[in-house]
Amino acid sequence: MNILVSFNSLQVWQEAINQSGECPRMPLVYPFSAAFHNRNHKIFAIDYSNAVNPNGSASPFEQIYQQNELLQALRNVDLALIWGSRGGFMILRQILLSCPRRRVLLGSYVWQLSTLPTLKRKIAGMGMRFLARFARAVIVMTDEQLSLAKQMLPSRIPVIRFVCGVDTGFYKTKSNYSDVPDIHRCCIDKLLAKPYAIMPGDQMRYDNDAIDLVKNSDIRLVRVFREAKTETWFNEQIQKHGLNDRLFVFKDIGHVFLRFLLQNASAYLGLVDSSWQPAGWTVACEALASGLPVVMYEGLVSRELIRMGAGENILRYVAKKDIKGLRSILENTISENTNPETAKQARDFAATNLDLEKTGEEFVRQVEMLTA
Repeated sequence: MNILVSFNSLQVWQEAINQSGECPRMPLVYPFSAAFHNRNHKIFAIDYSNAVNPNGSASPFEQIYQQNELLQALRNVDLALIWGSRGGFMILRQILLSCPRRRVLLGSYVWQLSTLPTLKRKIAGMGMRFLARFARAVIVMTDEQLSLAKQMLPSRIPVIRFVCGVDTGFYKTKSNYSDVPDIHRCCIDKLLAKPYAIMPGDQMRYDNDAIDLVKNSDIRLVRVFREAKTETWFNEQIQKHGLNDRLFVFKDIGHVFLRFLLQNASAYLGLVDSSWQPAGWTVACEALASGLPVVMYEGLVSRELIRMGAGENILRYVAKKDIKGLRSILENTISENTNPETAKQARDFAATNLDLEKTGEEFVRQVEMLTA
């Protein structure tokens, strides 16, 4: 079977095939490339990186197309596995230009329009739902989304629930002090003196809630992010509220150091809005694979993890914006996380349910059934 995907970085896709040990295989990249490659399917790609590269092939791809070659690429493959607006655009091009056969498997993070936070997103959601009717199949990430999609789409359009697994092998590998960059060692020595919670990630994080939580409790928090403006804002908050000893910020760090911070934390804090899409899913899964109990806002992510079997010993949640309830649960989780059995249960749950090799193989099996 010939499979078309899209990429922004060729290197990331190559690392999914050839694991380096210095970084995890990426959750969306592995199942959409290596998992198919390992079952002898041929992978093609559209390059969205805007790099000035000649057309050609590069492992793991048989052929790399540029953006203006979309229809040519679609004609030369059996299926195209594309997420979000890119998938919608491909479907629209097929409709308008009569490219034969339905080839696009449309991956969608959003399905329930009533939960969308803005009018703009609702309009975009309605457009994607309409275009989904012209897809070969639809890919969603949670059981709730699966049920909704099946209710709203014609029965002739298959719906696939894709479990986005993580590289549990990377996160269970024991970290050590040598994983800490020299520039951070003084800060880490101070950090490791007492228990702390950790909150990685950028988009849709409730940073104001994190500040409220820390300044009104004895909780120590590590905040990890990439955006420079976030670093500036946090430094201002630390000085304003006198949080130097309880709020530690790290910007744009490597995966090995992040693994060290995860494995030495007492809990993962998920202040993420997952009411309308499974935002924060990957980091929550990485935390579990690192042996951390998860404390988060209730939403699609918490409900899906519970459906998969995550018990209260490794997953606790509160309603969004319930800072008082959050503080109580997080304090209890941190104080209770002295039992090595909790870490083992979290890792075992991740290895059983969230390992990308298992979830990737299951996803490939479901896609193969479409052409059987």
